[in-house]
Amino acid sequence: MTSLLPETRFEWSIAQCKALEFVASELTITSSKLENLAHHFVSQMREGLSKEQPTDLAMIPTFVTGRPTGHERGCYLALDLGGTNLR
Repeated sequence: MTSLLPETRFEWSIAQCKALEFVASELTITSSKLENLAHHFVSQMREGLSKEQPTDLAMIPTFVTGRPTGHERGCYLALDLGGTNLR
């Protein structure tokens, strides 16, 4: 398929390359940092749900006490009360 856009050639300057390398390095996260972030996030969720102290991560407790087993019988109504939509 032929492009409808005219072919252009762009050469990056050394300063632009260095700036892009810097931005890329700032956006790169190691596996260990990602793992630490996940652990911290889970910790904040647990603290947010505890009744002891509020955290920076606001949590709303759920009142779901169990999960479906597949052996349920009858008719059920489910409501999704999300932040934006009511389904």
